This record gives sequence, structure tokens and C-alpha cells, in this order.
Amino acid sequence: RSCDTKTFYAIKPKASSGGECGVPTALRFNVPDNGNKVFWYSFNAGLAHHVVLSSEHDFNAGSRLRKWLEADLAAVDRTALPWVFVHFHRSMYVSMSGTFTYTDILRPALEPVLKKYAVDAFFSGHTHAYERTCPVLDQTCVTGPNGEAKGPVHIMIGSAGKALDPEPWESRAWSIKQLRTYGYGRLHVHNATHAQVEFVLNSDGTVADNSWIVSDHKWNVVA
Repeated sequence: RSCDTKTFYAIKPKASSGGECGVPTALRFNVPDNGNKVFWYSFNAGLAHHVVLSSEHDFNAGSRLRKWLEADLAAVDRTALPWVFVHFHRSMYVSMSGTFTYTDILRPALEPVLKKYAVDAFFSGHTHAYERTCPVLDQTCVTGPNGEAKGPVHIMIGSAGKALDPEPWESRAWSIKQLRTYGYGRLHVHNATHAQVEFVLNSDGTVADNSWIVSDHKWNVVA
């Protein structure tokens, strides 16, 4: 729910493994009419531009989704909307064993777009756990001399209530926080350069991970 627009948005639409292909979501939620219904769209909230994408559609170069995505990102006024966040069902960066079949497909296809348009954070789910990366590009942490982000931070929040995934975590230099517990995320955009992300435990409301993204959003912005 956006506190600025007082609107509830269905984030991370996906095609269900049960075969519904998003029909229940499409019939229950109204979303901005600027994309392809619940499958991809964008909206503004405060100082941020949010892009919501289906991970179950073709996202490669030349696809409908990809053309829309690049046009949408290119049109963002980064003076008025300095923060850009992308929401996707599947994750590009996960260090849990057994996830690499799709992360290795997503990264080469979509990471160049995130870099080109200086996307600040990539929110995802799918894996039933929580994980946060450093600002990362091509599996390498990228920060400026004062620790400011020079690439997107990837935040996977997939443990709202479904059974947690039991696979072991693997060691990755870009993985900053790994949690196998139930919770949800809170995003606070404090100003044009500082945003805060919290992972809150369902059990008692404790903040189990508190992180800040500091950025001037100029690390690779398209003119």
C-alpha cells in the first residue's frame, strides 16, 4: 500500500503453477493502466518511481515487456523522482542452493537494463526466505569512495507465510544478509539520496534487518 496515493498495489504478479496465469489477480486488483494490466505497469509514490513486472513473460530484448520497460524507465524525470525501484517475482541474485537455473538466465537479460537506467533496488520473492545484497553489478559489489551505491541493491522478501525453503545457503561475496524466517518488508524514502529498507518479523514485529541505500543516482543515468 502506498501511503502517498492511499492505493493498494498488487506487487510481483506471476503466472501460478496451478495454471490460473494471473486470472485471480487480474480480477481482484485495479492497477495503473499504463502497461499490460497486472503483468507490467508503473506508478509514482513520493520521490520514487516503481516498476512492476511479470517474471513469467518474455523479458528478452525485442519483447513487448522489454520495449515497454525501457520506454518507461527512459521517461522518468530523475530530478522529480530520483529513486527507481523494480519489483519482480523471481530474483536475479539468490545464494540459496538450487536457485541458479533461473538467476543465471535473468542476470544477463535484465541487469544491463538496470545499469543503463540506474535502477536503485530490485525487489523480488519466489524463494521462501529473505536475502539482501550489496549494490551489485555482474556479481561484484560496486560502491563509491564514501560507500554510496553504484549499482542496484537486490532485496528478496519471499517469506510472508508459505513454508520456508530448506535448501542451504551458499557463500557469495555479494550476499550481505540471509534469513530463513517469516517476515515482510518496509521501504522508507527519506529524501532524494537516502532510502531505508527494513525486514520485519511476523512473530513479534522486530526489525531483523535494517539497511540504508545512499545514492546520488548518477552512476550511469541515461541523458
